Amino acid sequence: MLKEEQKRRIKLYSVADRNRLKAARRRADAAEAARGRADIVQERNRALPHASQLVFPDREAVIPSE
Repeated sequence: MLKEEQKRRIKLYSVADRNRLKAARRRADAAEAARGRADIVQERNRALPHASQLVFPDREAVIPSE
């Protein structure tokens, strides 16, 4: 059984809530683009590359050696 604290942390996925959130974000982006800042909106909403194309820095140098 889940404890009450765990139940409060679990948020069920709601398609209707997600669609409302996306619509609100589109309205805010459209309003900002209408104010002449479309380039900022476009850069902010630019999709990330596929995970296979992401490059992460080598962390080996950070790990102390014996």
